[in-house]
Amino acid sequence: MREESAVRRKTLAQLNQDGVRAAKSGDHVTAVAAFSHLIMRTQSDHITHGELHVCYSNRAASHLALDLFSEALNDAERCISLMLGSSPSSASSAVRYSPVYVKALLRKGRALMGLGCTRDALSAFQEGLRCDPFHADLRRDLDAGHKALLEDVLTGKNLQLKALPPSGPPSERITYHPHSMPLHRIAVDDDDRLPSTLLTAFQAERDHAVRDSYNYATIQADVAMPKRHLAYLADKHRLSKMEAAVARAVQRVVSEGKDCRVLLLGAGAGYLAIAALKAGAAHVTCVERWLYLASSCKEVLDINQVPQEQYKILYKRPCDLVLLKDVPICCNVVVCDMIDDGLLGCGLIPAVTHAAASLATHDAVFIPSSATVMAQAVQLATPAVAGFDVSAVDAYRWFQSQQLPCQISAESQILKQLSDPQEAWYFDLACPPDCAARKTLDLTFTQDGIFSGVMFWYRLQLGCDDLMLDTGAVLARSFALPGAPPAGTEQDSWEVCQTLQPAYHPIAGRLKVQAGTMLPLLACHNTARMTFEIEEAEYEALTVSDPTFPPHTFAMLADNSRVDAYQAALQRAVLRLRETGSEAVVLDLGSGTGVLALAAAAAGACTVSVIQADVSALQQGRDVPFGGANIAVFDLFDAGLLGHNVLGLLDAAKRTVMQSSATIIPCAASVWVCAAELLTRRVSTCHTTQGDSGVNCSPLNKYRHDDAYETLHVEDLVRSGAPFRLLSQPVRALEVDFTAAVGGAPPSSQISVMNAVLFWFDLDLDSTTQLTNCPHAALATLLAHTQQEHPTPVATVDSSNHEPPYDENKPPNSSAVTLPSAEPSEDNSLKSSERENSDVSSLACAEQTPSSSQQQQQQPRHHWGQALQYLDCALPVQPGSRVPLILNRDGSKLHFTLRPGVGLPVPRPPWKIEWGGGSSVENPHFQRLHYCKLLIADFLQRLPSGRFPSVAADMKILSAHCGSLFLDPQALAETTHTLTLLESLFKQPHLVPGVLPEAVSHVWSASNAPTASSTDGTDMDGGCERNAISHTSSQLGGGW
Repeated sequence: MREESAVRRKTLAQLNQDGVRAAKSGDHVTAVAAFSHLIMRTQSDHITHGELHVCYSNRAASHLALDLFSEALNDAERCISLMLGSSPSSASSAVRYSPVYVKALLRKGRALMGLGCTRDALSAFQEGLRCDPFHADLRRDLDAGHKALLEDVLTGKNLQLKALPPSGPPSERITYHPHSMPLHRIAVDDDDRLPSTLLTAFQAERDHAVRDSYNYATIQADVAMPKRHLAYLADKHRLSKMEAAVARAVQRVVSEGKDCRVLLLGAGAGYLAIAALKAGAAHVTCVERWLYLASSCKEVLDINQVPQEQYKILYKRPCDLVLLKDVPICCNVVVCDMIDDGLLGCGLIPAVTHAAASLATHDAVFIPSSATVMAQAVQLATPAVAGFDVSAVDAYRWFQSQQLPCQISAESQILKQLSDPQEAWYFDLACPPDCAARKTLDLTFTQDGIFSGVMFWYRLQLGCDDLMLDTGAVLARSFALPGAPPAGTEQDSWEVCQTLQPAYHPIAGRLKVQAGTMLPLLACHNTARMTFEIEEAEYEALTVSDPTFPPHTFAMLADNSRVDAYQAALQRAVLRLRETGSEAVVLDLGSGTGVLALAAAAAGACTVSVIQADVSALQQGRDVPFGGANIAVFDLFDAGLLGHNVLGLLDAAKRTVMQSSATIIPCAASVWVCAAELLTRRVSTCHTTQGDSGVNCSPLNKYRHDDAYETLHVEDLVRSGAPFRLLSQPVRALEVDFTAAVGGAPPSSQISVMNAVLFWFDLDLDSTTQLTNCPHAALATLLAHTQQEHPTPVATVDSSNHEPPYDENKPPNSSAVTLPSAEPSEDNSLKSSERENSDVSSLACAEQTPSSSQQQQQQPRHHWGQALQYLDCALPVQPGSRVPLILNRDGSKLHFTLRPGVGLPVPRPPWKIEWGGGSSVENPHFQRLHYCKLLIADFLQRLPSGRFPSVAADMKILSAHCGSLFLDPQALAETTHTLTLLESLFKQPHLVPGVLPEAVSHVWSASNAPTASSTDGTDMDGGCERNAISHTSSQLGGGW
């Protein structure tokens, strides 16, 4: 104690003198102690001194004298770092040439020599000689180092036996950027590398660089999630597997004599929460990241009369949960239903990691408990369309969300498997990884082809050995992969997950491969996303990562029957002109990939004009030959026929560059409509016990309503098990003559409806060829099912009779509407029109019956799909009743409504309800959507200045960190496509003059102001330019 107090009384100068004196006398132990006391005093008292580096150098010399080479090396390096400061490259020459710096390098080299690091020691000696070329000790030690190196080479001492590196992929621990890190300094590589330092939602919400983009993407996903969750509730296979896994986990915990407490991450509408409570759980904490799903969860639990003390609903991101504050007590069952096609994109691993570390017991059951990712090399290519090579478009097969834009089957001839599936990753979700990882897979190709990307899927282990959820079941059945379950079994419909499918990740380019060759594939993941890359290869063509490219283009190219029909019509039109001695001048409106232009050239057209400009600005002699075009071909249709403003564009072309007697292909169209019902009531699976009527999920029905119709394929709707029914026979609702003047009033039709209408169209290319997107087989099956449920004969009921109250939770006993017959007959209304020419059946969809399975397989499926519109009012109807339905054409949209006073208003989504009265008292949900419109307006007004970075850069940051931000990959990809496409168009005003800044305010003010319209919905202001602009903004900006 006396010695310690004596040391404390000494000053720093006295301690330094004691150390130097002891070192000169040879007492290096005392010298080390004195210098150590001095250094510890400076650290404890927070003292800085300009000569402190000299003490480290002197202590290094004493350590060398005691053969403590490791300690000497540390002191020498500390001395060098103190002298050079924080930036060694900018250190002054006075520092580098000072004697203390040279001595520090000498002592560093001697320490390295003592540790056997001869080469590193020689580098230190050489660096010292560059500062002092005549230093004798450095020269002598450098020569000794060279001799030692030669001796090591001669005696073989340089050959060392080292242990092999540990097996498994190299990993890099995942970290997060500090909250104060500005995002504009975070670089995202162009080669799609995965970052190992991830962003947090806290940063994205507050940083000015991506705050607006992040909020916009979040709100758009919020709005889209409830309707997507309705498809999840209709996926019986996925729902039954999850329900069974939750029930078994709860029963296992209860059987051990414990109170089961469930943490449900990604609660959705609360179906699994009710399943856990029915199985015996004491309490369920429902966590939902999306606002309207959390609100729906509360409504579903209340309508099913679940006691409030048994559940708690949290609208939070899973990583923000705090024990006691949010989660009442540690949970022993953790269910995470936050998965997408790519497995990691929704934040599965960050959510489970936080739950396992802070919210769950040590023996908690995790559902899913593990995931095995399978990968396979594939060729995803577009085959020849009508004999034309369109493979150039395959370079744009880049999907930001890794979700395929359309379903892939063996019949489509688009997908070709080039290797056998092999395991890429295994994730133990009970002990989730906290490191990024990379590994090399040896791909052995089994077929010749063009390697374009990797198809990958996963198998989820749902807590029990016999409960698995395989997203590759569809792919396995279509292509008969090893281990695929046989098709046609009794439980065939339960073996395929409808809401999850294999994901696709393109490589950097298209690579030609041969069978039997092997290629290393680099698989990477950063716990938020996974990628597959080829490190070095010579590609035939590079993949273009263009988010503005419309993904539905590939579905259009896969519609071969459409191109065949157009080609036949073009051949006949060109032949008729040749017979009259005229040359065919073809104008392709909305050329797209140019397939119709190629078909026109192959048919013998003299000139084919493919226009990349606004139609109203075309000129004869510049865009088309003088005299104008005598054939116009176009495919600008959506599921509702007129949604892409085809009438306005065609009318503009007629006024500018077309001859008065020009042939229009197609020449006419008919719209057919039938009443439909699509309501979710009680949801049950095969595991629902007898006597249990299921879970009432009717509160989600209000999220179905939208002002515009939605595009779907009835076949997919029926296959998915959605609660969809047809309530009437199809009725012709509208006939459009494209050769006549635009602006005619569509006729009104009277049919019977309930809460929705399904409509499609027939397209007359000419007097011989017809196309239709009518789903004959699905309609025949649905109508036959309706006839079996309600065989009541036809009756006419006045719509002014008393209407029973509308209750979506309890369907009426007689809810089907029967029009003149649901059975096929000679005058069946499924046929749009009668054709005397026999060529119709070869090019158009043939009439089909439910018993004709062979004809159903041959029926072409067109990319347009069908349109489903929800009505503003719903009407419970009796068999045989007739209800008037009015068809209006509002601009370029078809809209069906009931007569005023008929039916009861249906519930609407919260953001569709406008209170009025200004921003201070407006509905906050409505304000959220209005905020998005303001962001778009501000974004478009800033574009002409060119001083702001591209929106693609912001969206690329969000996409790279999608999992850690708990965003939805699909919604983020759609948002990126919309914003980048708007940005691209606004930078090219010659394509669409309506996007100029002076025209934007006019369009938006006109769209917000009431417009005069006739009874049939025809626009009365007669402005085709305004119609074209309105179409562009609604098509590209979601109706803004």
